[in-house]
Amino acid sequence: MTTIRATAPITYQLSSLKAFGMEIKSLLNGTHYSEQEFESEKAAKDFLYQRAQVYADRTGGNLDRMEDEISKGYLTLDAVTGYIENE
Repeated sequence: MTTIRATAPITYQLSSLKAFGMEIKSLLNGTHYSEQEFESEKAAKDFLYQRAQVYADRTGGNLDRMEDEISKGYLTLDAVTGYIENE
């Protein structure tokens, strides 16, 4: 099983977390986080690639940089980084 996890430690970063398109959960201390499970690392990377394309189209972000990050197992969208974790 492979999981993508991303955390926004403060509410100010919540919009960055929303860009990942995953369900957001909130803790009492003000931290927000998302995680989603995938059948394989490839499926997780495909998901991140789709989110990167949407983000780049919306913001003019550097898709080449995002593709490079995804190949290394993570993706940073503005102030939040999501990591691929293999379990």
